[in-house]
Formats: sequence, C-alpha cells, structure tokens
Amino acid sequence: MSQSPSRSPCSEPYPLVGGGTSAGASLPPWAAAIAVGSGLISAGGALTVAGRRELQRAFPQVSKESTTRIKEDALDIVDRALP
Repeated sequence: MSQSPSRSPCSEPYPLVGGGTSAGASLPPWAAAIAVGSGLISAGGALTVAGRRELQRAFPQVSKESTTRIKEDALDIVDRALP
C-alpha cells in the first residue's frame, strides 16, 4: 500500500483572498476595493492633519506688524540701491 503525498489543510491556493470558506461570506471585489480605498484615504487625511500641526509648531505664524516692517525695510534697501 503506497501513501499519498500529504496535502495542506486548505485546498485553495490563496485561502485568505476571495474564497473565505472559513470566515463566512466574502465581499465582492468592488466592495473590497471601496473598503480598502476608503481606509487609505482616511489614513492619508490623518497623516495630513498630523503633518500640518507639526509644520505650524515648527513655523509659527508671523504677525502683521513684522511683515509690514520687513516690507518697509525691503523698499528702503531698494531705494538706496537704485540711483
């Protein structure tokens, strides 16, 4: 009597993709794409908010008074440089 080669307990080549026999009903591909896409968009939005907060901490907003003085100084330098 010859022994048959051992097989894996799962007969599907990719048990976690599509078939889902052990997990119950599986999502259709379009629904899975929407779920993954919305998750990626949510993660991107969260990272954007976190990055924006870091940038605001690194570069605080400049007051109007400071920008006015810088513009005046730049005009004075230009006036002195040109005859």
